[in-house]
Amino acid sequence: MKRILTLVFVLCSMSAAVFADGPEDVTLTVGIIRSGPMGNDNPRSPIEAPSASIDDHTFYINEVHPDYVFQLVDVDDEENVIYEVPMASGVNSIVIPSAYTGNYRVQLIWGYWCFWGYICL
Repeated sequence: MKRILTLVFVLCSMSAAVFADGPEDVTLTVGIIRSGPMGNDNPRSPIEAPSASIDDHTFYINEVHPDYVFQLVDVDDEENVIYEVPMASGVNSIVIPSAYTGNYRVQLIWGYWCFWGYICL
């Protein structure tokens, strides 16, 4: 009887994990968008992209961060910024208007750096 109960418990917990809705991780890549005022355009130390996730139309940054400019960019025309809003250092989430649906490139601009990845709304 204990084995059957254990098996039922394991199967229920596995199915709950499969059907649970939660934030989906967003993989961000680091890039330099413009060169600095001095130097040879090569950073002296590596920079790490922030940890980010998305849940429905809410974009989250999962750690302390500097001020960013949040941008949604058209995937087919990556020069076309569709939505842009400042993201202050104390704010860890941004609600994207529900009118935007489909695949987008998300960008976080910080000084000379751009952190970018792809999301589906």
